[in-house]
Amino acid sequence: MQTCIRSIGHFFVSLVRKRPDQLHGRKVLLLKGGGIFFVVVLLYVVFLWFTLPDISDPRSLLASQSTVIVDRNGVELYRLFVEQDRTYIPADRIPDTLEKAMVAIEDERFYERGCLDVRAIARVVLRFGHAGGGSTLTRQLARNALDLTQDNIYNRKLKELMLGCQMEHRFSKSDLLELYLNWIPFGRNAYGVEQASQTYFGVPAEGLTLAQSTVLASLPQRPSYYSPYGEHLFTKVSEEVQEDIRAERVTRANQLREEDVTIGLLGAAVGTGSTVLYVGGRTDQVLRNMEDQKLITEQERLAALAELEHMTFKPSRENIRAPHFVLWVRDQVEKLFAGTTEEGLLERGGLRIETTLNWEMQKIAEESVAFYREDILNRFGAQNIA
Repeated sequence: MQTCIRSIGHFFVSLVRKRPDQLHGRKVLLLKGGGIFFVVVLLYVVFLWFTLPDISDPRSLLASQSTVIVDRNGVELYRLFVEQDRTYIPADRIPDTLEKAMVAIEDERFYERGCLDVRAIARVVLRFGHAGGGSTLTRQLARNALDLTQDNIYNRKLKELMLGCQMEHRFSKSDLLELYLNWIPFGRNAYGVEQASQTYFGVPAEGLTLAQSTVLASLPQRPSYYSPYGEHLFTKVSEEVQEDIRAERVTRANQLREEDVTIGLLGAAVGTGSTVLYVGGRTDQVLRNMEDQKLITEQERLAALAELEHMTFKPSRENIRAPHFVLWVRDQVEKLFAGTTEEGLLERGGLRIETTLNWEMQKIAEESVAFYREDILNRFGAQNIA
């Protein structure tokens, strides 16, 4: 560092010692060099600008939507998708509680800031770049939903900034939040709030309660880690802490050290006997943020906590229903699209295919076949009984 400073000092001393005509020539050279550098950077930015995707239709920026095959009464038989299971819903079907919960935990200044978050930039500068807070919702959209992950870090950061500014300028905050909530991954291959709500609770997103909304808002940060079906459903403490609680050496949750607590999706009561402590989870943080930001009242937070104590989740998705029939339907639709511009639409187009099957009657038929399976096998040698 000292050598570098000394070299810079020698450079400026040499400038001063030059004759006026030499000094003038050096200034002209520096100005020309700076001008060329500025033009190159400007051309590079313009080039990147023209490589950005068209955002005139924000829904086109999302990945494909799932196709659903249903029976004549609307009972879901099977879902087809390539990589992401998603069902797009408009903003008026997204509950207000979920929007508030997501903003409170992911980007509390979402409605205040513009293209550039000056406060976050200042925080980075003051802390010498070591901390700057999480990405804004718009930046997350630009980085992930717009598929910038394959670019090098410099291109990606610059594109994120340009795309973020472009989207902030073109769309309202409501539009951006709708796009974000339909894009974000919630784990178990469920993308967007509608599919997440169906996956974990078996209800449409518009029917979510405040407690259920806080669960979904808790997942995007670490979907696999906080999965309701994983080992981090509840907050846990170490065996040493358990013993300290039983011996009443620890009587308050704020006495616990961070390294002794493994935060889960839901809070948990730990300890036995006369000393039982409640240690909060990720959902508790969401609710606390919402109350601190005056998005909910204390009474609403406490009511949601009471519901979370008895929260249940939908069992893992059932296997394909009426498989022979459903796969036959899939083959027919694939043949219909084969060789046309719609080829591939089956897995990506968000289709709803209504069939003639009655699932309730199909179940009765399958139960009857299963009951007589052995007799049919012995009498007719039938192996593949559907």
